[in-house]
Amino acid sequence: MATQPKRKSPETGARGRKPQQSSRVTRMLMASAALIGRHPRALGGLVAFGVIFSFVAANALWYQPRRHPAPFLATRATETTRALPAAELQAEATEPGVTVFRIERESDEPVRNPKPSELVREIQRALSARGLYDGPADGLTGPKTEAAVLFFEQTEGMEETGEPSRAILDRLRQVSVAKTDETDAGLRTASTRAAPRDEVAALIAAAEKPVAVIPAEKPVSPALVMQIQKALAGMAYAGVKVDGIPGEATRSAIRAFEKSYRLPVTGEPSDRVLRKLKSIGAI
Repeated sequence: MATQPKRKSPETGARGRKPQQSSRVTRMLMASAALIGRHPRALGGLVAFGVIFSFVAANALWYQPRRHPAPFLATRATETTRALPAAELQAEATEPGVTVFRIERESDEPVRNPKPSELVREIQRALSARGLYDGPADGLTGPKTEAAVLFFEQTEGMEETGEPSRAILDRLRQVSVAKTDETDAGLRTASTRAAPRDEVAALIAAAEKPVAVIPAEKPVSPALVMQIQKALAGMAYAGVKVDGIPGEATRSAIRAFEKSYRLPVTGEPSDRVLRKLKSIGAI
């Protein structure tokens, strides 16, 4: 009689599959560990690249506060604005039931062109006369005017405000008058000191001055002239006659000789010329 094969219960099959599944996971983990052990640098670099790339991508996609002027991929809808013409704005403002608020700020006040002040112009002229202001006298208060006024107040011990005022102009005029008085006093003193002396005393002083005496020229001996003429003729100076008379030809030869030997050019026969002729062996 044939026996039927025993059927395995589901619990028994499950018990047999569990060790097989756990062994697969273990083998995969071991293979991964072996791969990491064989290529640690490559896997480490790949992991680092993935982390850095994820941060850069997240920053580029979600953490940008403003829209890129020329994006490759548009991630948000663009807003378009259209300027309304004045007629439409006026129509909207005149519609019933519409309340229009106008907000005025302090900076919205129109800038007015200041008018020139005669007081400021006079102060500028006075400061310019004292060398404290180098700008135009236009009557307008500007940085140069304020700086000059402030410097004047500091030098005069006044309250430092830097603003042109009537007190500044009065003080400038007082200082100018005092300076003019000092100048006049100095000129009077100088003129008193430089007053002309008595004419009699001037004549006496002029008479006491020694008279310059012009020394008379020493006459040149004909013998000296003849020695110089002989030497110059021996040196082939043209036109020189040995006659003891210093004529024009002799003087021209002497001038040429003096130029050649770097002597003072006089053209006159002298002991200096004779000594030079002797030193060069011409005599």
